[in-house]
Amino acid sequence: MPEPAAGVTSFLHVEDAARAAVSAVEADTGGVFNVVDDDPAEAAVWLPEYARLLGAPPPRTVPAQLAERMLGWLTGYQLTAMRGAANDRVRQALNWKPATPSWRTRLAAD
Repeated sequence: MPEPAAGVTSFLHVEDAARAAVSAVEADTGGVFNVVDDDPAEAAVWLPEYARLLGAPPPRTVPAQLAERMLGWLTGYQLTAMRGAANDRVRQALNWKPATPSWRTRLAAD
């Protein structure tokens, strides 16, 4: 039986990205920031929900060992091994927080 897709994806609404970019340009702080929502999710969670909202059938599962060969390196990595990002630094340095804290609410609304 194939393993659940355990790769973790971090999401961000485009309006939150724009607000973070403006904040970064106007700030005296430099560096690299992870600008993401507060709800990273495993592919086994977000991908079926996305398919459901599109009216598509549930995604097929394949053994993790075959994911890279079947889907390419990047997609295989995203679905099986990627780790989500944390937005702690951007929250502190730029006093920023996402207006859309979870992909779940915005995805369902759009």
